[in-house]
Amino acid sequence: MNSWLIGYCVCVVLCCWVDLGACLEVPVQCGVYCGGPLLETIQRAGIFPDSKTFVDMPLKADPEDVLKNFHSLSNHSLDTLLQFLRENFLPAGSEILPWTPTDFHPNPPFVEKLQPNYRQFAIDVNNMWQFLGKTLAPDVSIHPTRYSIIPQPKPFIVPGDRFHEFYYWDSYWIISGLLVCDMQETALGIIQNALALIRSYGFVPNGARIYYLNRSQPPLLSEMIRRYLQADANMDLLEEALPLLLNEYNFWMDGDHAVTFPDGLVLNRFYSPNDQPRPESFIEDYNHSLGMDEKAAKEFFGHIAAGAESGEDFTSRWFRDADDIRTIETAQIIPVDLNSFMYKFESNMREFYRMLNRTSPIDFDGAMEKRREAMDRYLWNENANQWYDYSLTNATQILKSYPSNWFPIWSGAYDNTNRLNDNLLESLLSSGLVQQGGVQSTISFSGQQWDSPNSWAPHQSLVVRSLQRLGTPKALAAAEKVAKQWIDATHIGYQKTKMMHEKYNAYVPGDAGTGGEYPPQVGFGWTNGVTLEFLEEFGV
Repeated sequence: MNSWLIGYCVCVVLCCWVDLGACLEVPVQCGVYCGGPLLETIQRAGIFPDSKTFVDMPLKADPEDVLKNFHSLSNHSLDTLLQFLRENFLPAGSEILPWTPTDFHPNPPFVEKLQPNYRQFAIDVNNMWQFLGKTLAPDVSIHPTRYSIIPQPKPFIVPGDRFHEFYYWDSYWIISGLLVCDMQETALGIIQNALALIRSYGFVPNGARIYYLNRSQPPLLSEMIRRYLQADANMDLLEEALPLLLNEYNFWMDGDHAVTFPDGLVLNRFYSPNDQPRPESFIEDYNHSLGMDEKAAKEFFGHIAAGAESGEDFTSRWFRDADDIRTIETAQIIPVDLNSFMYKFESNMREFYRMLNRTSPIDFDGAMEKRREAMDRYLWNENANQWYDYSLTNATQILKSYPSNWFPIWSGAYDNTNRLNDNLLESLLSSGLVQQGGVQSTISFSGQQWDSPNSWAPHQSLVVRSLQRLGTPKALAAAEKVAKQWIDATHIGYQKTKMMHEKYNAYVPGDAGTGGEYPPQVGFGWTNGVTLEFLEEFGV
């Protein structure tokens, strides 16, 4: 057993693992699913092609008994391990049950306004909410320690395929699509699940599995609530959410996610205290760490988990060497997108307190002003007319273009004057990112799934909204062009395969994307959400 796993045992307090500034009680099944000899033995045996399969298998007995059974094995041969799995585990995901949303409409009103050639496509995409709807088996609440899933109060929508649980930033675009389809009740349930996670853990984890408790994802819950309130001015929801959102804000600002520069300005980074392979990608992380000494391996595992927290897992954006994932250094980078999300978080919180006529314990006006100053000083590049990620290692900007370089426009964290707008538009259009099948993630062909030639739904959404916020005729025309290219790409792909993919080829409209550490997935929650949102707005 590698030294970085020695001593990991069944315990209820994993302070160093979750790193929330205080000890956090973690279910005892973490000794099965989060690390330790059982996890390492099963994953290294290569029984499952996808490492996520094992950590999503419910237990047939309490975790203490399963661990006792494991330690009593006479050997770890493949036959012995297979027999052990049959006797102690249920099939992966068997605690997740199909659920048809009660507010599902087979023919939502917006469809009638669409161009005739889009109507059936919109109906078909809307129908997918029925198949992506899930709820938890009753036994999860009766025997919660037998599952890696975190109990949630409401049914939910999953991304698709291997991802059969709630995921944090995916849910923003899922909710946007649900609201287009007048499915407010389902959207509200997803928000309430996220609030319940903050109530339990002080933050929203990457996903609703206990092995995700050492990282979050881009903080978009306040934006989900803002978007929901546009459809339903539910002040009771805001009353419930506000103190919990404040807890989430403090999670991002009070610990290692916040970096203070010598001049006192503060910006945020993605960070995880993780120092072992991610359970759901164990064998991939383990194999990448081979040949590293203990210190280097632990640093690698921290950066790889921080890359997963970014939502862009993985991309050469986080690598020193664009072709080598072993050079990942996510936590040494101040990313433009995260700080744009945080600025929007602060802007939303300021507005929420005003809506409830409350006095905030945090000066969000001042926080926005300071963040804007820091982004201008460390991320903005006047010569290139875009923002760049910042390397803490080299104390300099990383002069590479990604869609996120323009997200400060979406968030409002920029000088919104006509003086800059044409230059910002030109810098995006000349970046090489905007292709006929979508806005690609990078211009680097590394084989990683968040690199060229792949285009992803969240990038299309945020780029379009950024262009719209620029507001010039040229920018608005560019926004419409990008949105319609995405509609056409997903429409062409659907006509070919009757599937919606998690990513597409930016150069070949309709072709599915490639690369990454797991097979390309179909479903697909945020792809459906962005497509429906664009259809409603640009498909008429």
